[in-house]
Amino acid sequence: PDVVLTAAHCGGIATGVTLDHVTLAERGPRYAIAEVLPYPEWWSTFDVAVLILEEASEVSPGRVATGEEAGADGERVTVVGWGATDADGEDLSEALMQVDAWVWDDDCSGAAWGCRSSVQPGGELVAGGEGVDSCSGDSGGPLYVWTSAGPVVAGLVSRGVESAGPACGDGGIYVRVDAIADWVESESGRELSRGEPLMV
Repeated sequence: PDVVLTAAHCGGIATGVTLDHVTLAERGPRYAIAEVLPYPEWWSTFDVAVLILEEASEVSPGRVATGEEAGADGERVTVVGWGATDADGEDLSEALMQVDAWVWDDDCSGAAWGCRSSVQPGGELVAGGEGVDSCSGDSGGPLYVWTSAGPVVAGLVSRGVESAGPACGDGGIYVRVDAIADWVESESGRELSRGEPLMV
């Protein structure tokens, strides 16, 4: 409840996080950040940072995917975020958005997409495309995989695929949470909830 995962490329400027709200007009409680822990050399490895909050939130921690649940090629995933809703990445949303997409490179082994060779294979995955995508402002947000008991966090929004097309819409590259889970636990000193969600 006091650990937040985000993209390292935006973690350095964060001073606080708001949780548990679906519109910008009615924001949830704000929590100050005590420490930002970016992954070493994140610009060429894993684009992820751990934010340690000054106090524990009252939000139930999300469960993270294990390797078997991380999202196989052709599997439906759900991306959630506050990012832009147009292909040029300019029209930001006032409401939390979500979209269903499909995984098309589950270990980011395709060199043409802009996958990082230092974490290949299995450090990232590629999903979306054909106008269904994450976009500017979604960075660090979750990509969920659906299990028999509900959603688990399988990825974090990092960046768009390399393409000659518009800024958004051709697909995105996501850090696989199962690839960085051990590092998150080591850096934060907290144990992640892994595997299928508990039935409530």
